[in-house]
Amino acid sequence: MKFYLSTIADVDSVWNEDTQNEDISYVHVAEPIAVKYGFGLELSEFCISMNCDDPSYVMDFFIENTKYTKDLTFHAPYNELLPQAIDPAIVRIAEERYDQSYKICMEYGIKKMVVHANYVSALYFPSWFIAQHIRFWKKFLKEHPGDVQICLENVMENEPYLVTEIVKGVDDERFKMCFDMGHANLHPEHSLDEWIEQCLPYITHLHIHNNDGPQKGVAGTGDYHRSLRNGIIDYERLLKKLDDAIPDLTATIENNYADDFEDSAAWLKEKGFI
Repeated sequence: MKFYLSTIADVDSVWNEDTQNEDISYVHVAEPIAVKYGFGLELSEFCISMNCDDPSYVMDFFIENTKYTKDLTFHAPYNELLPQAIDPAIVRIAEERYDQSYKICMEYGIKKMVVHANYVSALYFPSWFIAQHIRFWKKFLKEHPGDVQICLENVMENEPYLVTEIVKGVDDERFKMCFDMGHANLHPEHSLDEWIEQCLPYITHLHIHNNDGPQKGVAGTGDYHRSLRNGIIDYERLLKKLDDAIPDLTATIENNYADDFEDSAAWLKEKGFI
């Protein structure tokens, strides 16, 4: 299994009263740890969609990060991006942002691009959600030739089929699943073993971080993104199970702080994964 660190911990921001916006800076805490342990990087700064807009900014950012490693994955924007939207104008925004992201990946030789499924139970029937995602991604892949693999991540989806039926329906080797184990652990309807059993044929990439399950019995809460040893998920057993079952599996450690990254890396070394 090849491991990556999410650069989401690199983002620092201060509220600017003059512009009424956040001034974003990058502190580069993930990169030295990636170098130390031989990890790649998953570039998460582009979760903030406006960061995709300026080609010179994108180029400068890649030049800075490839000083550390050339082994990169890419986390596309996700806020308010809804391929399943009822309003066609909203769908077009998702198309524009994913088009930007895909072109960045093609330009810089990145092979995996993570996108969120973004299920909202109060807005969409499951059948609509699944059908519209399938339509959207079939069209997108037809219009975007290349070798970038799109990895659909579970976040608020409380049932595995909400993601697996989309991947199965798109039926393209360039469209697979990013299984976020921490997110799945926040939904008590299914154990992680049940999630893995249903998702296994579709997984190509993992997001790994730990938590204590849903807090106060409320599904979806408690998404702490702590180090791999700090929570109730049995990563030693489950990572071995997934690594044995999936050829060329990749996994991104998604912690929020440098200390957690260091602790996760040390744990992986202790357990013989690296």
